[in-house]
Amino acid sequence: MLHLILSMQSCLNELITLI
Repeated sequence: MLHLILSMQSCLNELITLI
């Protein structure tokens, strides 16, 4: 479960970096 949250956070981080 924690792995999933980390994966989602990584995706969000990439999106924020794009903006």
